[in-house]
Amino acid sequence: MRTFMLILLSLICFKPYAQNVSAKSNKITIDLSDPRKDNSVSIPTISWKVPVDSISYLNDGKFNMLAEVKSIYGLNSVKLRLIDRKNRVVMKEFKMSIEENSRNSLVIDRSFTLPNGEIEIEVEAENMEGFSAHVSRIARVNLLPGPGKKN
Repeated sequence: MRTFMLILLSLICFKPYAQNVSAKSNKITIDLSDPRKDNSVSIPTISWKVPVDSISYLNDGKFNMLAEVKSIYGLNSVKLRLIDRKNRVVMKEFKMSIEENSRNSLVIDRSFTLPNGEIEIEVEAENMEGFSAHVSRIARVNLLPGPGKKN
């Protein structure tokens, strides 16, 4: 009985301490009730006009593209890449020039002759705030032998 009283007395006299456990979450809350608050993050938008489909099947290797890149805070850089999907090798990269008087918008109108295989055409845009976006299309090229050519 005496030991029980000593243990009880020691628990009452000394304040117990514990560790604080907190949890992490991926939840984001945005207050859109006040339209004057700027809660937005400006990510550049890339709109493909031609081709509309995400995969193009080509027999002659000729690929035409038309895309528009926009950013409300101005474009810092726009790159166009041709990537061999089989080897994940960048075959060609073009750094598009952005005019000083039209930094918020850029139209890319290009034509390529692509080799056999599966080629990814990727547009990557970065705005003045450092946010970037990239969108791509795939061209599956199966060059047919022309007249007079043998396999």
